[in-house]
Amino acid sequence: MNEENAMSNKFWNLMYALNNTKRWVGDANNPQAR
Repeated sequence: MNEENAMSNKFWNLMYALNNTKRWVGDANNPQAR
């Protein structure tokens, strides 16, 4: 159970980081988008 939770947390942290990176890259490529 605990191991499953750790995996799930790692997965969601990764998704969150990916989304933030995508948003940052999108802003960098598209300064007018703000």
